[in-house]
Amino acid sequence: MISRLLIAAISLLTLSGCIDSTADLENFVAETQKRQRSFVDPLPEFVPYQSFTYHAEVLRDPFVSQQQSQNKKSVDNGITPDAQRRKEPLEQFPLDTLKMVGILEQNQTNWGLIQAPDGTIHKVLAGNHLGENDGKIISVSEQKISIKEIVNDGLGNYVSRDAALVMGNE
Repeated sequence: MISRLLIAAISLLTLSGCIDSTADLENFVAETQKRQRSFVDPLPEFVPYQSFTYHAEVLRDPFVSQQQSQNKKSVDNGITPDAQRRKEPLEQFPLDTLKMVGILEQNQTNWGLIQAPDGTIHKVLAGNHLGENDGKIISVSEQKISIKEIVNDGLGNYVSRDAALVMGNE
């Protein structure tokens, strides 16, 4: 019985500590409510999405300007790759994978030294072919090997473009 009275007394003492005045809390809430509130701008109204069905057979290609589509005509300039010519070893590699690593002068003729992706060094001179675009070596100098390539113009014909392998270009 004494233990029950003791527990009841301890409980009353504990609860009396919780009944402390909440006046400071009420004052804080009242002051906060008195302060001017900031207003948030309302969200803008969004225009509903309008779907569009594209009929390609009626309209022009949206990725080509009107001037380009009118000017785009294939012109046959007579340039074509020689399909009958026997391919040389360096024609199996893209031009950007070949490196000019030096030159060799022999009997007053400059030979270019080209390293293939497999590490093999090849001797070339003007007239040899290399690269995947029917590239023909025009000249070999100490700084570079000048090349003429024949590439497709995208309209069914071929055009000639200049390229070069530069000494020490990584």
